[in-house]
Amino acid sequence: MRRLGLLLLAVFLMAALPGLAWARELEIAGPWLLEYPQGKGMLILTKTGDTYTGSLNIPKPKSGGSYAYNVKMLTHRSYLLPGNNITFDCDGSGAYFFLNLSSETTGVGWLNTGPGAEGNAELVSLNGLKVQAHR
Repeated sequence: MRRLGLLLLAVFLMAALPGLAWARELEIAGPWLLEYPQGKGMLILTKTGDTYTGSLNIPKPKSGGSYAYNVKMLTHRSYLLPGNNITFDCDGSGAYFFLNLSSETTGVGWLNTGPGAEGNAELVSLNGLKVQAHR
């Protein structure tokens, strides 16, 4: 009887554990609002094959207007899971935008500026500033 119980437990664990380890890939296409202290930004993503491309607008902290970038996802789609960082290249400018999503509707976003931004104090002030991202 004990062997049968252990056998059933082993079969159950073999069937259940892969399902627990597998997480559903997030669908991130569409608009994302970015809640910056100086105003709302927008990330609009379109699925293009196995990747995402789109546009990113971040409000400028002092001078008004916004920074605008065309973005392309660098992260492999298998990493589009809750809690993983998703990396986007901003026009090849050396700046990167990151999303860390807890679901398909909410998460956190931030910009990492590259060496080319050193002369732009306003842009550098946004470096690493984490903001709420939501639909």
